[in-house]
Amino acid sequence: MYMRDRPVYTKVDIVDAFKGVVDIARQRVEDCGVEIDESYPPSPLYVCGDRSQLQQVAFNLLSNAIDALEGVEPGSRRLRVSVDPSDARVARVEIEDSGGGIDPDILPRLFTRFVSSKPKGMGLGLVISKSIIEAHGGEIRASATQPHGTIVYFTVPAQRENGE
Repeated sequence: MYMRDRPVYTKVDIVDAFKGVVDIARQRVEDCGVEIDESYPPSPLYVCGDRSQLQQVAFNLLSNAIDALEGVEPGSRRLRVSVDPSDARVARVEIEDSGGGIDPDILPRLFTRFVSSKPKGMGLGLVISKSIIEAHGGEIRASATQPHGTIVYFTVPAQRENGE
């Protein structure tokens, strides 16, 4: 997936778009012995956005989470992915892993250019993801989970059925 020069904003069902990304990554998830817990609302959740750019962000976050599980013992590799519709103003997409977590010194700078929590990371994927989400009027955040692991989520403004 790649970022186009000019985004094409349309009405996007973020649930369907995110499920598509999870489906693309499913074989890698299975090959890595990762258990995945998926949670989606029963009905569509619309946002105004560029579907491929939003999927690019979701794919990057999902790939990072899978990478974070490489050092985790088989049987303990878990991902939780969800789209949370509880706030009618925003769609919240979450990816949580049971990996070793992110160094607390890096966490505040995680979305800064050339900062990476991965040994061979270039530190650009999350910067690009942040710029895409901010261009969509949203936010992207990361935090540590207990006893270990990381949750990364982004929010983008939800669109009501009548297009508002």
